[in-house]
Amino acid sequence: MPESGADPEALLNASIREAFTNEAAVFQLYQYFSSVADIEHFPEMGETLRNMAQTVSCLAHGHFDVLRYETDPVSGLPQGDTEQNLTSAIHAANEDASVRYVQMRQLAREAGLEDIVSWLDTVIAVKRHHGEKLAAMIDEIRRTSVLS
Repeated sequence: MPESGADPEALLNASIREAFTNEAAVFQLYQYFSSVADIEHFPEMGETLRNMAQTVSCLAHGHFDVLRYETDPVSGLPQGDTEQNLTSAIHAANEDASVRYVQMRQLAREAGLEDIVSWLDTVIAVKRHHGEKLAAMIDEIRRTSVLS
């Protein structure tokens, strides 16, 4: 039950954001588990896990659709139209590349885990590249809008 005086809609939106985050993580787990099952020669189990992942993906999309005109649960920025969504995605990619993964890389370096440092360097490069691709898409939207 909501706390006395708490806004039920705000509590619901917070719960749906949390559910979205959880379903997105479960999707990735099922996808990974399906790969492991395939490698271990359990193709039927791998297929079942992939199907379950797709179902969970639909749930996550449903949660996200409910939040469409709220803030992005990952970046905290407004979302809705394509330009807003791309702006939010750029923010998330840049935050990952410049803060989150840089901090993890530093922890890995301090722990002497050079294989993980190398992996995180790769992740940072991918996130930066994604940010650049997303920015190029926004530029395309703006060019197209000016020409119309």
